[in-house]
Amino acid sequence: MNIFNYDLITLSSNADRLFKSFLEIVEDEMIDFESIFRIEDIYILLKKREFKKYKPSSFKYSFMSMFGGQSGRDYFIFKDMTSREWFTEVCNDTGRKNLAWRDEKANEAVRINPKYVSQGIIDMNDRPYGSLTDEEELHYKLIEGARKQIIVNAYERNKVARDKCIEYYGLSCSACGIVLENVYGEIARDFIHVHHIKPLHEIDSVYTVDPINDLRPVCPNCHAVIHRYKNAIGVSELKDIIVRNATGKNVT
Repeated sequence: MNIFNYDLITLSSNADRLFKSFLEIVEDEMIDFESIFRIEDIYILLKKREFKKYKPSSFKYSFMSMFGGQSGRDYFIFKDMTSREWFTEVCNDTGRKNLAWRDEKANEAVRINPKYVSQGIIDMNDRPYGSLTDEEELHYKLIEGARKQIIVNAYERNKVARDKCIEYYGLSCSACGIVLENVYGEIARDFIHVHHIKPLHEIDSVYTVDPINDLRPVCPNCHAVIHRYKNAIGVSELKDIIVRNATGKNVT
């Protein structure tokens, strides 16, 4: 099942095609579809894959048009919804600069309108169509100074990546072996953390997660110990520590 409902996109212009391509990138690279993006981030992602398919001026204009309200477009949710009016006015101006957004809107916080998320992926009743809340905007501002850590957290909570990791490894902790349901009963059924093992310095804004090689299921206690210090220890290293402390013997 696709994360997004592409049938709602008319594909009547290049701007619509770019938005569809952006959604496909989010799916293909397993980016959390509820993430808050900078407009600059979206430009980087699209330029990497789509730029060569268009004339440079056409790509730049179509990119701006994605955020405007022409033809009833409502692809993104803004903190300040007047930003959509700004993009619309700029795009309708024949003397426009196709990179005008870089001066005023590059760091604007947006998220994908939940209208375009397939039914059953999220509860639409819990996803308002209005502007970003103050809490979401504050969260966005806070992550700017710790961007890599937030990217890690976003991928860890990505449902597709999480499900594939657990499907492959199961629900037992990769470090201590505990199955939480066996200890806590029904309340802990299917509950496990998913740890991202790829080093933070290797992660950037267009990183693609591999659920098998990059993720491991771990219990909350082991997860906390792994990240207790600045330089996280490996899952296998923690497993050796647990065995060593339980048996008093070094693991070979």
